Amino acid sequence: MSSVSCTLSGGQFLCSICLEVFSAPVITPCGHSFCRACINQHWDNSDHCNCPVCKQAFNTKPKLKVNIVLAEMVLEFKGTPQADDVVDESVILEQQSAAKEVVCDVSAPAVEVCLDCTSADHKYHKAVPLKEDYEVQLTEVKEQIKERLQKIEEIRGSVELSQKNADTEIQEGIRVFNTLMQSLQQSLDSFKQSIEEKHKRSEEEAAELIEQIQAEISVLEQRGAEMEQQWSLGDHLQFVQTFTSAKPAPQFNNWTGTGICATYDVMLAEAVSKLQNNQLRQDLRNVLVPYIKRFQQYAVDVKLDGDTAHRNIWLDNYSTKVQYKEKEKGYYDDSDRFSSYYFVLGQQAFSSGKFYFEVTVKGSRNWSVGVVKESVERKRNIPVTPSNGFWLIKWNDEKKHCEVGVENISLTNMPYKIGVFVDYEEGLVCFFDVHNAALITSLECYSFTESLLPLISPGNRGAMHITSVQLH
Repeated sequence: MSSVSCTLSGGQFLCSICLEVFSAPVITPCGHSFCRACINQHWDNSDHCNCPVCKQAFNTKPKLKVNIVLAEMVLEFKGTPQADDVVDESVILEQQSAAKEVVCDVSAPAVEVCLDCTSADHKYHKAVPLKEDYEVQLTEVKEQIKERLQKIEEIRGSVELSQKNADTEIQEGIRVFNTLMQSLQQSLDSFKQSIEEKHKRSEEEAAELIEQIQAEISVLEQRGAEMEQQWSLGDHLQFVQTFTSAKPAPQFNNWTGTGICATYDVMLAEAVSKLQNNQLRQDLRNVLVPYIKRFQQYAVDVKLDGDTAHRNIWLDNYSTKVQYKEKEKGYYDDSDRFSSYYFVLGQQAFSSGKFYFEVTVKGSRNWSVGVVKESVERKRNIPVTPSNGFWLIKWNDEKKHCEVGVENISLTNMPYKIGVFVDYEEGLVCFFDVHNAALITSLECYSFTESLLPLISPGNRGAMHITSVQLH
């Protein structure tokens, strides 16, 4: 055996993974040998079990066997130092020095160098020069820096856009509130004028009454003077005859219940009621119509999906009108159909951008309108809240109760038509009273992760329908 070891190069006793003399060498099914620890570590750190030398792939981690012949040769090589070994060591050092200029692409970790990567015997063993590997990794680092710098610019751009949008909204708000303040000022001026006019009428009426009373006082004063003169003559009988028969007392007005109204309490209440019921409502509509147009420009054509409708919900032939009926329709009860609520969904799903649609709800007294996530629960009776994937506005006419999400909303009267606006990226859902061009409320800052579908429900009575959006 010693004669054999003397004729072999020391490089042939090196593991191609660790570049050291074999330790407990094992052989793979493809015939290549490695240190047991090296090959096991290589496979543990790899997604697939491949031979580091010939790249042969193994479906499962092979059961390794000890390379007995190689193990004995390694033991003899280690225990018999010779002059040739010194030469071999220098050869090894040269090869190791050369090997340090490459990185083995199949080694684990990848930075470990492989001596046999530069050997002609392993021409199929992929090797990458260290400089190239350095350049690749450096390029990756620079690319990561570039991506992060771009993200910073994107964030800064978002802040600038936010500032621009904020300024625009402030200016729009100033315009709206200035218009409303002008209207309120006009109402105030009209209210003050009406008060002043009423007071002026009171003054004129008072002056007329005072003039009449003063006239009567003058008559009375003259009669009193005559009475005193007649009495002073001493003929008292003549006095009685004169002022009882000849000159009886004139008929004067009874001023007991006469007065001037000095109260104005009702006028303020009347002015506020008029402002609330007529003028302010119209003024609000005038200033809000341009506002709602900003959302209506994203109008989409919504068609309802009969395959999702509850059995008591009937659709018309155009898939835009729904009606509750006691008689169930012969729908197939598949997984897409609602069983616990009288709901029906739209056909088109939305997973990005902005969209808007309108629903006339006047024909129903207990309705729901909004959007839901596509995977929403359709069989079990669960709370219809945002946490369960429902973003709805609901109205109960018997209780005069409106609910959005989990919040109660104060509404004096049921809206005639509901507008629904969704901004997918911003996680925003808005509900509008279209007839009054007013925002009812909004659900904000949600993170949508799947497609959304329009939802409408007439409840257990009445009908409702999707309407084409008419720009005001």
